[in-house]
Amino acid sequence: IVEYHLPSLGAMGVELSRLPSMMRFIRKFDRAAVLSDTNWVKKVSEAEGFLIPGLDIKSFNRDQRDQAEAWLEGFGTDS
Repeated sequence: IVEYHLPSLGAMGVELSRLPSMMRFIRKFDRAAVLSDTNWVKKVSEAEGFLIPGLDIKSFNRDQRDQAEAWLEGFGTDS
């Protein structure tokens, strides 16, 4: 994530209507890595991991792609 702009209220409504199907899709994964150099994006992403049962989200700096991929593959298991 390089830049982030808040979505419009209409866009948020559309996304909320998709929430049930998104949750079924998300349950197919047990880990997600977020690459960003923005601290608040990293913190919010990791907080989301606490809100979604069974999904562990860890954030990395954008230059840590190799570490993120290793963590996703289970080689960097230090959550």
